[in-house]
Amino acid sequence: GGIWIRPKSGNIFNKNLFGDGAPKGYTKYEFEWPDFNKRYDVYTTDADRLATFELLNPGFMTYLYDTDEHVSIEVVDTIIYLYKTGSDQTIDYQTVLTILQRAYKELQL
Repeated sequence: GGIWIRPKSGNIFNKNLFGDGAPKGYTKYEFEWPDFNKRYDVYTTDADRLATFELLNPGFMTYLYDTDEHVSIEVVDTIIYLYKTGSDQTIDYQTVLTILQRAYKELQL
């Protein structure tokens, strides 16, 4: 299974690879926060649907929204991938590490 949270803007790699739709086997989900839905696309497999809602609880959604709008998070099995999209590829490693730690804690891998 898997979870994929990707920013909508500056996402040329993802659009070239998958177009505007979900990757094969994934379903797109939206949440009750309209601004979050405008900024991010969230895809998950059926097997990880509940884990997606554990990860994207209101606290983590707010943190992600306020921290870096160009960060993509992908969870495959027990591995969390985090990567930058958009024109600004500057990475603050402390911020990335904090996002990873918080995602790990939310998923309780």
